[in-house]
Amino acid sequence: MSANPHSSLSHETLLAAIDGDRRAQELAWEQSRGLVRTILRAHAPRDVELDDLVQDVAVRFVGALSDLRDPAAYRSWLRSIALHVARSSGRARTRDRNLRSLSCVEPIDARSESEHESIEWREEIAAALEALTADEQELLTLRSQQGLSQRELGELLGCSERAIESRLARARRALRARLAGPGRTEAAGNEIDTPDSHTRGSHTRGWA
Repeated sequence: MSANPHSSLSHETLLAAIDGDRRAQELAWEQSRGLVRTILRAHAPRDVELDDLVQDVAVRFVGALSDLRDPAAYRSWLRSIALHVARSSGRARTRDRNLRSLSCVEPIDARSESEHESIEWREEIAAALEALTADEQELLTLRSQQGLSQRELGELLGCSERAIESRLARARRALRARLAGPGRTEAAGNEIDTPDSHTRGSHTRGWA
């Protein structure tokens, strides 16, 4: 079963899952799997098998769900489990390159479509993302790939929308700086700041 990462888990389904309904638990997990993978990719060591960590979170998810007292805190509760699993698997200097989806950075790039497809440019993107902190990676991918709003990010990460806005801006600047080379800094910056750059496809919406 494949879940839409942008779908919203209904309150009724979550309550049923907490009450022990097996079908509701399966549905809740399927709709939350993408969020878990995003968090694990950002925080787990690159030499650890991601699917193994996802499975570990799934086991803990089922075992601890009945103890969740506040359904409104579901995402932050699930994130705490994923973080515990990621951190207990050990720390590494570099992160899993599976995080490096081209879709994550297309909106800040001023290159042509043909250049996007080049191996060299993909490798440059991977290196730029790998140089970011785990928190920056997580924030950017939760925004772009999971489609979380600034309000939802604030609830998940335990801070205000204003703080999220500031952290997103810093993360974008850091990524832009990593991607920027001779003659490209201004172009990359213009692509982010151009008003219609936020209407160029589904990937761009995550950076609005």
